[in-house]
Amino acid sequence: MCHRLEQWLKDIIKEYNGNPYAHLVELAKLAQKDGVIKGILLHQGESNTNDSQWPSKVKAIYNNLITDLGLNPDSVPLLAGEVVHADQGGICASMNTIIARLPQTLPNSYVISSSQCADATDNLHFNSAGYRELGKRYARKMLSIMGIVPTAVQEFQLNETDRYKLEQNYPNPFSGKTVISFRIPENSFVSLKVYNMLGIEIAELTGKRFESGSHSVEFDSGKLPKGKYFYRIESSNFITTRGMTVIE
Repeated sequence: MCHRLEQWLKDIIKEYNGNPYAHLVELAKLAQKDGVIKGILLHQGESNTNDSQWPSKVKAIYNNLITDLGLNPDSVPLLAGEVVHADQGGICASMNTIIARLPQTLPNSYVISSSQCADATDNLHFNSAGYRELGKRYARKMLSIMGIVPTAVQEFQLNETDRYKLEQNYPNPFSGKTVISFRIPENSFVSLKVYNMLGIEIAELTGKRFESGSHSVEFDSGKLPKGKYFYRIESSNFITTRGMTVIE
């Protein structure tokens, strides 16, 4: 089991040219060309559960990001989300005790609770509703740190995401063709585009008005090189992104 996990991690690292951190910095610098980084969001995986050194490791990476991106640590907090909570039967829920200690090591950090965020049947990952709820908690906390109190309309928009849905493409990973499904609660214009890891648009799958309900579109990877890509949907009051993997 440990050998398989180690090999899986090595395969993932290869997708980022052997240096995931450098890739993260590259994407962040691209983002800085068009905007300002107000905070850093972190969601811990399940690969090092119960690692007591986790807070100090996170602090080291945070400090590196602050330096490499020329950010002010006093105005750029780090928000760390819990893994699937014990109240949902989370297999790695014990890690949340360690995550809770992060602010003691990194004062400019905040922990986002995953309590009552619904999870998938594997008790390792959140389901779509759980991810949406956790995402809203990140948003509310970041707005609070910035001193912004959401208006009634903004709160409505946050809650409206429960009525929208972007499905994981199927199959995934895939070679050749895959299907992407989404649901919208009202008639509206929908844009669905595919991007590579550098944020460069690869394809526009649709850009037209749809009736309310569930819809599906097909994506043919054609001669794209294997690797990770993202697809992003934009509609009224709803923007979200998912990842997918092209294999040979």
